[in-house]
Amino acid sequence: MNILKVALAAGGLGLALSSQAACNYPSAPEELPSGETESEEQMLAAQKTVKSYVQSMEAYLACLDQQLEALGDEASAEQRLMHQKRYNSAVDVMDSTASEFNQAVRTYKSRTP
Repeated sequence: MNILKVALAAGGLGLALSSQAACNYPSAPEELPSGETESEEQMLAAQKTVKSYVQSMEAYLACLDQQLEALGDEASAEQRLMHQKRYNSAVDVMDSTASEFNQAVRTYKSRTP
């Protein structure tokens, strides 16, 4: 009976790990413009990149939520805490990236007529 419990626990752990692996953390844009010297075309290209990144990050956050929902009442306190940490960290990075780009836009607008 103990062997069966160990096998079921290992299988459950493998399922939890594989479902977590299904959420791919998107890479933030490598370099954002400063807004100090970029052209309008460069700023628009950067805007497109940032929007795509934010959409990818929102999909990642939704995936994390789906993973937790799939565990339902079976989710341990540790799994819930890990979900919260991953989610909050991703939101922080996404917000930081968007803020940095928004600052570049303000800089760009301040130097253009």
